[in-house]
Amino acid sequence: MVFLFRIIARLFVLFIAYVFAVIAGIATLFAIVANWQSETFSDQSLTPGEEAAVYVYSSYFGALSFFHISAAALVPALVAIVFTEAFSIRSLTWQVVLGGCVAVVILTMSGVHGEAIPPQNDVVISLAAGFVAGLTYWLIAGRSAGSWRTTAGQDRYSAPDTPK
Repeated sequence: MVFLFRIIARLFVLFIAYVFAVIAGIATLFAIVANWQSETFSDQSLTPGEEAAVYVYSSYFGALSFFHISAAALVPALVAIVFTEAFSIRSLTWQVVLGGCVAVVILTMSGVHGEAIPPQNDVVISLAAGFVAGLTYWLIAGRSAGSWRTTAGQDRYSAPDTPK
């Protein structure tokens, strides 16, 4: 019974980590794109009303992007999550690299560039977002990957019981 509760609790933690990782990845994307937009349109002055409209549309686009990106990332991220949980991979490097791989897979599967190879800038931007998402996932759930398999009463950091 305890094992069942451990699995349910772990699934909840994995879900929360996935949601926050997607939010962090999208925030990274928007920060990079907003910086690029501000450099591109720096010579144009906007009225306060136009700036407010830009912020409203950006927020709306961000909310829609969350659902689209989280749905597109579900299968590749699920493969990475199952891999790290099955083999108890708790390394920050693995989590960050897998986050970048998931982001590049999403970019190539999106079909934005058709059959052509995506430009280097798009790949670098998606890698950055994936790395941040992988870091966020590691901070929430990756550090304890596979912890649901420990036996009841035994902490994973404690030494195994020795006979007396």
